[in-house]
Amino acid sequence: MPNLLTLLLWILLACAIATYIVPAGAFEVGERNTIIPGTYGSLPKSPVSPIALLASLHIGLVDSASIIFGVLVTGGALAVLGATGTVSGAIGRLAARTSLNRYVLATAVMVFFGVTAATGTITSEVVAFIPVGLMIARALGLKPVTGLMIVLLPNTAGYSASFLNPSSLALAQRISGLPVFSGIGYRVALFLVFLAVTVIFVLLDIRRTLRTADPNSDRQELVDDDGDTERPEFGRRHKLALAAFAAVLALFVVGTATLSWGVEEMAGCFFLIALITAVIFRMTPSKTFEHFVDGMKSLVFVTLVIGVARAITVVLQEGRILDTLVYALGNLVSPLPAGGGALALLATGGIVNFFVGSGTGQAALTIPIIAPLTDLMGLSRQLGVLSFQLSDGITNMLFPTSSVLMAGLALAGVSFGRWVRVVAPYLAVMAMLAAAAMIVGIMIGYR
Repeated sequence: MPNLLTLLLWILLACAIATYIVPAGAFEVGERNTIIPGTYGSLPKSPVSPIALLASLHIGLVDSASIIFGVLVTGGALAVLGATGTVSGAIGRLAARTSLNRYVLATAVMVFFGVTAATGTITSEVVAFIPVGLMIARALGLKPVTGLMIVLLPNTAGYSASFLNPSSLALAQRISGLPVFSGIGYRVALFLVFLAVTVIFVLLDIRRTLRTADPNSDRQELVDDDGDTERPEFGRRHKLALAAFAAVLALFVVGTATLSWGVEEMAGCFFLIALITAVIFRMTPSKTFEHFVDGMKSLVFVTLVIGVARAITVVLQEGRILDTLVYALGNLVSPLPAGGGALALLATGGIVNFFVGSGTGQAALTIPIIAPLTDLMGLSRQLGVLSFQLSDGITNMLFPTSSVLMAGLALAGVSFGRWVRVVAPYLAVMAMLAAAAMIVGIMIGYR
């Protein structure tokens, strides 16, 4: 299996070749940069040249600069905090008290990331918190892939059934002519089901890991490289630093919910975490910057993965074939009856998500087509918005063009193939639940 960057580069090349084959076309664009249904027209082919293909790598990195630098700052700040042993010490102390704590702690973390995604507080910014999930996994004696699941899967569950997301959900409902955050009751119910399935799946994985590691015990000691039991120091300064860390994260969550904070403010919060940590432990500026830069260095590969994933969309836009894809999928779905059309909307939404990783971008591109299609098929526009949410969220954990997923895999050192093997049962269940959600929505007249 090629590494993540190689895989993305092959996909990028395939998309560039497609611009020589797939007819070019475009819809007219109206307010909020949304397409106008019925305005699709063919355009002269605009194949991406070899030099334009190479340039797309730079453009992808520039377009992703906000999240890339957010990730780098987060890595630097966590490296400063990690050098003090604060996080690992706290988790180690908690895990050492009782074997049940690993399940309780993992559940609490998953509920946090599920709720913050469902409310639109932490969506793509979850990349910055993956190192925390990996620290938790290591302290609990779990595999890195489990640490990744503890953070990413509940985020997916929350995003897929989001009921208060102020960006993609609000935009999709506005375009569809629906009241913003309408239909909240059904979405909350779906979120609770999705989150419960996610928690059960991850806890079962933790149980399997622990049983495999030690068949005679449901417990695994923390050990250092020499095989001795690891009992990290956790004194007054560590507790103070941990409290400051939690307080700044709470500040970010509140700021996101009330002041529409984004990646920039997130980076500012992590700068603050590094500064407070340095003050508490009386680190010299030189030592602080040394740890900070080391943390950033470890994430260079991750930033390249994010940039290349974005470059794929850049190539498709330059080649003018994205609208052609949406137009063709719309023609396939429109003649179907209500039930088949609902399921087809899920499938086509997943296909589009392979090429358009941004939730808001996908909403602007597809919802103007989905809304009138639902009218033709006898479906409510609320179901059209729900199909967009479900297909976007679930496939984010499957497609290598998802910058969040690929960044997470790079951080955890997990291959794409291994990830697919581990989460395939979970994604299969989630896909069935999504299909059931659409059918139940038809039956209850969800609007």
